[in-house]
Amino acid sequence: AETATYVVDRINGEGNIVMFVFDAFPPVQKRGIIADALFANHPDVSVLERITPDVQDGGIADARAQMEAVLAANPEPGSIAAVWAAWDQPGIGALQAIEAAGREDEGIVIVGIDANPQAVDAIAANGNFEASVAQDFAGIGAATANAVERQLAGETISQGVIYVSTKLVTAANVADFLAE
Repeated sequence: AETATYVVDRINGEGNIVMFVFDAFPPVQKRGIIADALFANHPDVSVLERITPDVQDGGIADARAQMEAVLAANPEPGSIAAVWAAWDQPGIGALQAIEAAGREDEGIVIVGIDANPQAVDAIAANGNFEASVAQDFAGIGAATANAVERQLAGETISQGVIYVSTKLVTAANVADFLAE
């Protein structure tokens, strides 16, 4: 939801979006469903393509090839406003395709999820890859340990899902996420 909202805000609620999804993996499928719903709430936002890349290499190479095809089919500047990726690797592939096509100055906004090091570096470069979501792995571990401790103490855990806050990584806070 954070990255889809970021995209809608950045493109002022209008434009064509390319989505990279992977519905075969339920957690990533949910990300796509939520993004679809948010984009559908904006009548001037259109999903131009909904692509499932080959993930044998994490999705970078095939996402690049697929994005190259989308760029070739939509050569007019401004015809693509944003790329929303359900994880960072397809966003990196899309970035590579946009740069190779010489279209980085069109302002195509790219977002991903997971804040992997390559995405964080791309965000720090202040180019098209503008945002990713960082999961709080220490917080996830602490929430898990807390739930186990409560269960072992005899408490019934009624919630089926325990949410741990994430952080949107952008140029404003990317320095906090750069590898030292």
